[in-house]
Amino acid sequence: MITQTMICHPKTPAPFIHSLHVHVTYQAQLGLRLYYDVKGDLAQLKCPSTQPSQAVDGLWQHTCFEVFIAIPNDDRYYEFNFSPSTEWAGYAFSDYRTRQTADYVPQTPTLKITQAAECLQLEAFISADDLPLLAGLSPQTNLQLGLSAVIEAQAGTLSYWALQHPDAQPNFHHRDSFMSLDLLNKS
Repeated sequence: MITQTMICHPKTPAPFIHSLHVHVTYQAQLGLRLYYDVKGDLAQLKCPSTQPSQAVDGLWQHTCFEVFIAIPNDDRYYEFNFSPSTEWAGYAFSDYRTRQTADYVPQTPTLKITQAAECLQLEAFISADDLPLLAGLSPQTNLQLGLSAVIEAQAGTLSYWALQHPDAQPNFHHRDSFMSLDLLNKS
């Protein structure tokens, strides 16, 4: 398991959030497991209410957690969004922000949400079957992950969190904000 700390984009502060971490485990035969862990004064967090677990567009307009999945030297990538409501979205891209439409329909990922006064945790599991771009990769290939989150305050303002922010404006699709995950150390 690898643990990463996300940072807030400087133009979108959310001082009520004290920390945001994500723990990542990848096993080629099984899939990708992510544990997002938010700590802070969560009375100030606007969190969507529980809904049926189904694919929904536009989750990034409210509190949600995201992962971008790619491999080096390939313009294609995936994006998954996970809402504390248990709604989700999964997309395939052929190039930077060029979304494929009808040929990619992932299965419903497994989501588990735990919330307390000072902590929100979201666990997501994406099956290897929903990541065909990664099928048959050599163990020497590094997986690239963009880990990010959108946090909505009760006042309606949004803050954008990622491993790093290479642009002046929040941009989760920017490959310079992705980290490399060595598949040799994948579990």
